[in-house]
Amino acid sequence: MPAAAPAPEIIEGTWEEVSRQSARLSGHRVRVVILTETETDAPEATGRYAARMRPQLEESSRTPATPDERKAAEREVQKLKDALNESRRRDGAEPIF
Repeated sequence: MPAAAPAPEIIEGTWEEVSRQSARLSGHRVRVVILTETETDAPEATGRYAARMRPQLEESSRTPATPDERKAAEREVQKLKDALNESRRRDGAEPIF
């Protein structure tokens, strides 16, 4: 019997906090969900959100990314890094990436 796929990891925080993990996440398929203020207000809301998302995350973790999907994801990650760096430059801060 094949080994069970590991449970998907849920990473939560501000974009800046999550993007600091880009090296660890590089090459992995990820899903970014922008939470509304009400979803981030209380820990129990986060738990409910995680419970709703777990079946979708488990399914997507069993579906390997194709080479084209990986390339597209890498391009999107680079766009996000570039946008974050540009935003930091506008604010007078040093780029992160």
